[in-house]
Amino acid sequence: MSTFFAKYYTGRISLFISLLTSGYWILGNCYNVYENAIFGAVYELLWLFMLPLFLFVPIASLIPVILYPIKNNYLYLISMFLNLGTLIWLFVK
Repeated sequence: MSTFFAKYYTGRISLFISLLTSGYWILGNCYNVYENAIFGAVYELLWLFMLPLFLFVPIASLIPVILYPIKNNYLYLISMFLNLGTLIWLFVK
């Protein structure tokens, strides 16, 4: 069994990517990104990278929770629930 997910820094990376992608989608829905041309162009360029990350990170965060249920996986759980909460918020709004 691989110990890659057992390392503490991978939980931090997962949480950072979750915060980044959730912030991106919330900012895009709360603020008119096309008001400024440069900001809108950057938003459109990042969209292609953020969509797979937004769908992949909760799945990648679930793997260590399943593989290592006894270890402290709270960063992975926070990451997973943050992305799932953002996804639910996007569908409800």
